[in-house]
Amino acid sequence: MLVQPQDLGIGRLFESVRDAIVVAEANTGQIVLWNPAATEIFGYSRAEAFKLRVEALVPTYLRERHLSGMSRYLETGHGPYIDSHTVLDLPALRKTGEEIRIEMTLSPISPVHGSGSDGRFVLAIIRDVTERKRTEEALRESEGQFRALIQNALDLVMVTEADSTIRYISPSAKRVLGYLPEEMVGTNTADYVHPDDVEKAFGEFAEALAKPGVYSVAVETRVRHKDGSWRWLEGIANNMLNDPIMRGVVFNHRDVTDRKQAERDLSQRAGELAIANAELEQFAYSISHDLQAPLRSTISFSQILLEDYADELDEEGKDYLGRVAAAGQRMSQMMEGLLTLSRLMSVGMRRETVSLRALAESIVQGLQQGAPERSVEFAIDGDLMVEGDRRLLKTLLDNLMANAWKFTLKQPRARIELGTLEHGGVAAYFVRDNGVGFDMTYADKLFGVFQRLHGADEFEGIGLGLAAVARIVRRHGGRVWAEGEVGRGATIYFTLQHGAGSELNTE
Repeated sequence: MLVQPQDLGIGRLFESVRDAIVVAEANTGQIVLWNPAATEIFGYSRAEAFKLRVEALVPTYLRERHLSGMSRYLETGHGPYIDSHTVLDLPALRKTGEEIRIEMTLSPISPVHGSGSDGRFVLAIIRDVTERKRTEEALRESEGQFRALIQNALDLVMVTEADSTIRYISPSAKRVLGYLPEEMVGTNTADYVHPDDVEKAFGEFAEALAKPGVYSVAVETRVRHKDGSWRWLEGIANNMLNDPIMRGVVFNHRDVTDRKQAERDLSQRAGELAIANAELEQFAYSISHDLQAPLRSTISFSQILLEDYADELDEEGKDYLGRVAAAGQRMSQMMEGLLTLSRLMSVGMRRETVSLRALAESIVQGLQQGAPERSVEFAIDGDLMVEGDRRLLKTLLDNLMANAWKFTLKQPRARIELGTLEHGGVAAYFVRDNGVGFDMTYADKLFGVFQRLHGADEFEGIGLGLAAVARIVRRHGGRVWAEGEVGRGATIYFTLQHGAGSELNTE
């Protein structure tokens, strides 16, 4: 027979509670009481529920997997879970066949007089915890992923108390500092900080304590490795003492010792380079003043001998003196070239917008005025605006155009072209001629100091023009290269892309 709520003393509570209240006969599992919340959870109407047994809600395969004690009570009326009012967590089935998770509290009910059975019943109070379980599972999965991330992170993650006692440190402590995490937990960060960095480190720590929440404080300090060496750590600190999960100051550190060493090495090399440049400037000064004077004397006295004592010298003697004077002149030109090259590397740079076309037209005008008898076709692109130092770019084009002018001397229909094209995603400029060209086997020598691919008897020059071009291009953060073919001309390419390695931003 069915049991009425008032028979169990639950009256109006039975209809209003949000948890399902289900009563079943202990010996058969037949449902005899079913409230509206049970309908909402399981989907069965009260009339449908009274035709069911408990195993329709918690089938045997689910019940035995999670709750063998409940099965024993329904079969025998005795079981350890019933006597202790145990809260059970197990799966159940809705009318639609959907599996849900429920929490069930089972309680024995005293025999009901006149029930027509042995009077043993089970009261089940059931709560649907499906969404909560899903949320908990998602949280566990997220926590697992976070834990795996921290456990395998290359960076050092550390959580400290407000007094800087270490509460947690990631396994990367072994790789970074040589300590096992358990060796450091419970110790104080002050035990590891370099004595010279303590004041700075705890100033950063105090700043973090003063900025709770999402504010990050940059930290950088030297920390003692287990082997006694010092490692540079750089990172951020976040005050999460008020966070209910973290409850501490969270540090994320990265080992930057190698970078610091590289910076020190770079600084040392920069100092050495500065010394070398100073010595080079002194050398250039010596060339300009100390060596030029005796060289001029050698040239002058050779010319005096040729002019005043020509009658007393035979042809061989005159030839020797002529060679001495010519060699002196050439040496003087080379010294002047070296001085010019030195100044190219030391002169300050001023960034501005420069028209290569305008510079080239001025240079062409000068070349034509110097040799009006020559007929050379010039082709210059219209839009050649660049960013760079006007004086150095003028010197660059002077050398390239003069080279093209020189090496097309024997070409009856000479042509010199200044243009641009795209190379590797940046603009590349070029000066092309149809002159004598060169063998690409020797292309790597073109931009060296005093390197010449043609004899002095063919073309004048001392081999410094392209060396100067290479240095100017390098100061602008670009690169230079050449292509050519013997008898079919040459093309010199250069870029002026400024960025890493460029000096364009210096005045």
